[in-house]
Amino acid sequence: MSEIFINPNDYNIDIKFLMRLIDEILKCERSPSELKVEITFTDDAFIKKLNEKYLRKDYPTDCLCFNLSEEATDREIADIYISYDRAVEQAMERNETLDFELAILTAHGVLHAIGYEDDKLIEKKQEDYVKRLFTRT
Repeated sequence: MSEIFINPNDYNIDIKFLMRLIDEILKCERSPSELKVEITFTDDAFIKKLNEKYLRKDYPTDCLCFNLSEEATDREIADIYISYDRAVEQAMERNETLDFELAILTAHGVLHAIGYEDDKLIEKKQEDYVKRLFTRT
C-alpha cells in the first residue's frame, strides 16, 4: 500500500484535495504498491538551494522530485519539493487559481515519482488528471 505524506509548512493548502488527486493518479497509473512519497511545500530560496546543490542550476524551480529507490531495497521512495512562490507566480501568469496550479505541480511531481520524464506526455497527463478532478468537485 502506498504511503503519501504532505507537508504544507505554513501555507494554506487544500491537502484533502491533493490527496484525492494523488490517489487518482496512483490508481490510474498502477503505481508500485510499496510507493512512499513525501511532498514538501517550500519557498523559492530553499528550492533554489536544492536546485543548485543537486542539479547545478542557479535558479528556483517550481517542482523537484528525488527518487530515492536506490537507497531502499524493498520499496519505491520519492521526495517531492514544490515552490509555493513559483506556484503563486505561475498561477497569475496563466490566469489560473492557485489551487489549480498547486494541483498541477503536485501531479507533475507524482508522475515523476512513478517514472515519467519531462516531456509533452507528462504535461498532458498532469493537465488531464487535474482537470478531471476539478470538474468533479
